[in-house]
Amino acid sequence: TNGNSNGLVPMLRVYNNTARYVDQGGNKRPGAFAMYLEPWHFDIFDFLELKKNTGKEEQRARDLFYALWIPDLFMKRVETNG
Repeated sequence: TNGNSNGLVPMLRVYNNTARYVDQGGNKRPGAFAMYLEPWHFDIFDFLELKKNTGKEEQRARDLFYALWIPDLFMKRVETNG
C-alpha cells in the first residue's frame, strides 16, 4: 500500500493497556510485558522515553518493563570506537 508505519510507540501502548487489563485479584498480580529493543532501531529514542513520568500521556507506556538487547558485536565496536 506504500503506507508508512506509525512507529513503535502506538503498538507498545496497546501492550501497556493490555497489561493493565489483564489483572488477577485486584492488582495483586498485574499483567506484565517485557519489551526488548536493539540499540540501532529507528525508534530507540522514543523507546527510551516511554517510562518517563513527564510529557504527553499519549507518548508514555509506564506499565511495561523495558530493556535493550545489546549484541556482543555492538559492544566490541564501542570498545574499539568503531
